[in-house]
Amino acid sequence: MTASWQGLRAQRRGGFTLIEVAISLSLVVGLVVTLFAFYNHAIDMRRAIVEEAELAAAERAVMDGLTDELRAAMAYPFLNLGLEGSNDRIVFIRAVLPGPAAWAVRSSMEDPIPPEQDLEVLTYRLRLDANVDPPEVLGLERLSQKTVAAQTRNLGQTVRLVSRQLRFLCFRFTSDGSNWQDYWRMEDPFGESSQPTGLLPMAVEITLGMEPRPPEMAVEDYLKEYPTFRRVVFVPAGARPLSGTVVRGAGGSGP
Repeated sequence: MTASWQGLRAQRRGGFTLIEVAISLSLVVGLVVTLFAFYNHAIDMRRAIVEEAELAAAERAVMDGLTDELRAAMAYPFLNLGLEGSNDRIVFIRAVLPGPAAWAVRSSMEDPIPPEQDLEVLTYRLRLDANVDPPEVLGLERLSQKTVAAQTRNLGQTVRLVSRQLRFLCFRFTSDGSNWQDYWRMEDPFGESSQPTGLLPMAVEITLGMEPRPPEMAVEDYLKEYPTFRRVVFVPAGARPLSGTVVRGAGGSGP
């Protein structure tokens, strides 16, 4: 009888009670949930970093492309073409090589190739969805026009949405590097404007943003509240000619 009782007590010492099993399961579940939460947090952080890097790369690519094109902007007085712009839109002309179609050899039975000049009119603006009120910003739009004659100005125009992420655009212009204006006009037909006008400004300030500007918010308030990417682009053809001879590395100019 005593041996049987001791054997039963030994069997009880070798097992687990229901409370011990429940506590163990709770600890295991808690550990798994904690690890899963850390894993999700790491995935979210990685996704956010990748998205931010992609947005920054897209923003820089658009800015670099627009910078290169603005630096090639030219003024053509005989066509009265140069640069015009406002806060959210810019139009300018640049010299560009004709496309491959201009050099294609065609037989006498084929239709003639449409005329293509070495000038290109570029327009950057925001694309808006007018079907909603207020209009929704869909992204940054680029228009290219390689036939610049007045009678065919609207022919052969190509439109491309260069970025869906960029939904804020702002330009400012200067003729002397110090006084910045919200618009630039090639001419003042009434001669009454005190703002600088001409075919080309000396520099253009470009500001890009990801968030659209609320209709009731001023541009200055948007620039204070939202993160933006800003760059000042020097326009070589718009700079005023310097008097005398400029010697690089010297502190002044010659006679």
